[in-house]
Amino acid sequence: MSSKIHTFIEREIADFAADASFAEFIAFLKRTAATRSHYWQDMHYLPQCDNVCKHTEFDRVQHLPLESLDAGLAWFGQTENIQGLTRNNMSSHHYVKKSPRVDPGAAYLRYSKHLHDSPPSYESFLAEPSIFKDVCCLFRADIELYRMSCSSEWLQGCAECVDSCARELRRLAPCD
Repeated sequence: MSSKIHTFIEREIADFAADASFAEFIAFLKRTAATRSHYWQDMHYLPQCDNVCKHTEFDRVQHLPLESLDAGLAWFGQTENIQGLTRNNMSSHHYVKKSPRVDPGAAYLRYSKHLHDSPPSYESFLAEPSIFKDVCCLFRADIELYRMSCSSEWLQGCAECVDSCARELRRLAPCD
């Protein structure tokens, strides 16, 4: 909601709430996936992985965890002897510093009224088991690709990438 992505969705879908809670947003994603509806800007909120991502014929494709893109690209450049591959601050800016507090009801709070200034931890939004299950189901292929990427042998030499993967994989562990 802070990225204004909701304006793209609102333009396309009349029943999307302008100030949706996380739970309402996940319900919207489930409806979209169930009806196989596609809208402009889908790539911003629907699963990113498709079958091309997992093709073994692309043996030179290397996947990097977005949370440590700077370090991953630097490591890739080093291992492949490529100069000037990176610049500073390419890592995802979607990960915003959150409060360490856990608020089990966060998934039902409206963005503008409760979440803009002092959002609770990411874990708060997934505290409701049914929402966590829905997120796991919706993004199963993305999670599989993330796990595969994090376990790739070449990436193990990048300490920041390994740390980032470990942190995110702990959060994703219940998606098994």
